[in-house]
Amino acid sequence: MMKERHAMLMKISEIGFALYDLILFLDTHPEDEKAFSLFEEYNKKYRELRKEYVTLYGPLTASDVNTGRPCGCNESRYRKYTWTWGEGPMPWEGGC
Repeated sequence: MMKERHAMLMKISEIGFALYDLILFLDTHPEDEKAFSLFEEYNKKYRELRKEYVTLYGPLTASDVNTGRPCGCNESRYRKYTWTWGEGPMPWEGGC
């Protein structure tokens, strides 16, 4: 399970990097339709992967709170409409 989690984090990071690179390019080439189309494609995939990660393993950032379980190893800790950001180990602490 740890390998899948790490692989998903790496994919999120890779797509995030590509998105920021496209943003910088589009800042100087706003009329480039191919770059904008690629940005839309990557942005959709990035949002999908983040949502899946949050659902499986918990929030990556404070803005992800309450969009999924706070910890992928203990579903009973999930409480709808409560502040869950501080619960459990953070992703950079190894998670569950």
